Amino acid sequence: MDFINLSHVLFQKKRDITLDDLDRVLAKTSFEDTDKAKILKYVPRSNWEKYFSTLLGENSQSLEKKWELLYKLRNKVAHNRFLTKEDFERVKGLTSQVKEILKVAINKLGEIDLDEEDRELIIHSYQSESPHAQAYLAEKAVAEYYMKGGFELIVPEFRSSRYVTDFIVRNSNISIAVEVRSLSLRKLMVSLKMRLEKSIFIIEKYIQEQSIDNGELVIVLRDSPEFITSSIFLERVKMLRDELNSNIKIKFGVINPESEFELVDL
Repeated sequence: MDFINLSHVLFQKKRDITLDDLDRVLAKTSFEDTDKAKILKYVPRSNWEKYFSTLLGENSQSLEKKWELLYKLRNKVAHNRFLTKEDFERVKGLTSQVKEILKVAINKLGEIDLDEEDRELIIHSYQSESPHAQAYLAEKAVAEYYMKGGFELIVPEFRSSRYVTDFIVRNSNISIAVEVRSLSLRKLMVSLKMRLEKSIFIIEKYIQEQSIDNGELVIVLRDSPEFITSSIFLERVKMLRDELNSNIKIKFGVINPESEFELVDL
């Protein structure tokens, strides 16, 4: 993420439940102890308020303002504008102050109780802006797709090889090294082979070194499959598949509204 994206993740206020969720709680004739916590989730709060402010105390309260000012000064440098000596000294001072607050926050990460639901909320809060978050969600959805199909999921050790795929799936009959890519269909239409060559190479090397039966490259399309109307693109997919080793496959799919991976027949 760049400077401003991280600011959004830390300081942008969001509600943890929708208005419909709140209505369902308020419509009850009697309330449970858990209902109060759920109602409070409708109050918009930032990730910084939820996870860091109580740990860091008053020293952290001014971080958002410091970050905003530092971003404005940063833009002067990024856009080749004139920077006065006074601005330069402010940059040095703000950078030092922000760094100290973040160092304390990082050292206290182990004290934050972050369950899976909270983790997913944070990721979803900036997924539209971050390709890294999109890649994480794509890999997670594809892994769940295989597990629902009866496969056991194995995450390889990165020290085991120079070339490591995202994960391995295995059942009683077969083991498959899986590499997941989250890509725009529009970009693939322009340069399909070039964008997939590295991933295919990694799969080839890994299954050879680790004596794994097969490899699969799973492409999660960021665009709707309805955009696939080009016979040229379909022909390129066919040509690329024809060039692959017989034990390597390319699959295409999308993430549906339920955050599940669905195959697209290409």
